[in-house]
Amino acid sequence: MKDHSQGPTQPPTGESPGIAPSAAEKRPPYALRRADQSDLGDVIRVVSEAFGHPYDPKLVEVYEKMFSPGATWLATDDEAVVGSAAGAELRLALPGGRETTGWGLTWVGVAPTHRRQGILRSLMTRHLEQGRAQGLPLGLLFAAESSIYGRFGYGAATHYASYELSRRDADLRDDLSLPAADYRVDLLSLDQARARLPDAWERLRLERVGELSRPDWVWADWFFELEQDAARANAALFIAACSSHGKCIEGFTAYYLEENWERGYPEHTLQVREVVGSPPARFRLWSYLLQLDLVGTLAVQSAPLDEPLRWMLRDPRRLRTKRTADGLYVRLFDVPKALAQRAYRGEGRIVLEVEDPLLPEVGGLFELRVENGGTECRRTSPEPDLWLSAEALGAVYLGGVSFSVLAQAGRIRELRPQALARADSLFLWSPAPWCATVF
Repeated sequence: MKDHSQGPTQPPTGESPGIAPSAAEKRPPYALRRADQSDLGDVIRVVSEAFGHPYDPKLVEVYEKMFSPGATWLATDDEAVVGSAAGAELRLALPGGRETTGWGLTWVGVAPTHRRQGILRSLMTRHLEQGRAQGLPLGLLFAAESSIYGRFGYGAATHYASYELSRRDADLRDDLSLPAADYRVDLLSLDQARARLPDAWERLRLERVGELSRPDWVWADWFFELEQDAARANAALFIAACSSHGKCIEGFTAYYLEENWERGYPEHTLQVREVVGSPPARFRLWSYLLQLDLVGTLAVQSAPLDEPLRWMLRDPRRLRTKRTADGLYVRLFDVPKALAQRAYRGEGRIVLEVEDPLLPEVGGLFELRVENGGTECRRTSPEPDLWLSAEALGAVYLGGVSFSVLAQAGRIRELRPQALARADSLFLWSPAPWCATVF
């Protein structure tokens, strides 16, 4: 289950997000406590209500192994659970093939009858305190509404696109140089996929900045949602794995067919969840998907903004971008530690003034030095080169959003000449960060 809080939106223009609580947030908070295993049904109920979904008691069994009581906070009104927020440790792929551990936020929900009363803020305070107490450098989440979490210091660090392509426009160029002939595609049963994909994922995920580890509970949710989507379409779920010379899995995709016989012949929609793996494996998987029979339209639910498929096509314009959206949000808990853990392009020095109204002790002046193959970040007192909020720092952290673009939007201030150019030259990364793992 994801973030279904539908919580308070940003304050009106003129108020700084996260500084002064609204009038509603000044009301006495409801009681907070840690969950225990017996609370799982109430957590599912409150999150379902918050998102407008019917409560299904069967989900208790589905999510039982995923539930971590010690990391889940509940808000209660008398004995009734009216809000929840859960934490989980996840490994995050960083620029340069590095990784760190982040404090993920999930199972967020506030009952519709109890919104705008400071419950989300109280739950978030406990969640942030717990992540910092565990010594983790940053927090992670996916947001149901993009206006909610900036006031808690989270910035949108990855983005994704949904694409659509007519099958008759799916011809690939004949001058492509990737060695697809050396790769084979095999269909896996669900049992085979459950057994083989987790190990393959651990090898593959560091190839894309922004990607996350998938513990057992994430895989359980991944398979459950795919099976539910396919069942709603009255379709079979397929998982295709790609390998070279029958060796380890180097890429995989999950898909199902939505039938369409309206014109008397098949024009089915091929619903593709994601295509992940090494460049040649992904190329081979795209080739496989584009040659499936009975397909009228290819619909890709999540792919990178810089998806190479466009440049594989004989007519790139035919790949239509249906939507783009924010993906993984990042919030730094320990600025020096987090900035020192990732790699940078080239060498240089930049001094950042980070304003963190919600957690003032996290903010301050920080000098980042990248030189002689090493990276150092420490608190400092010199005059800053750039001013930015904790939210903006979370957005630029993985290198998918430039300092210059946020400055043009009024979100970052350049305090010394050429500081934006220097920051961009250090932080920006390619390929663009992307996270296919939603938790």
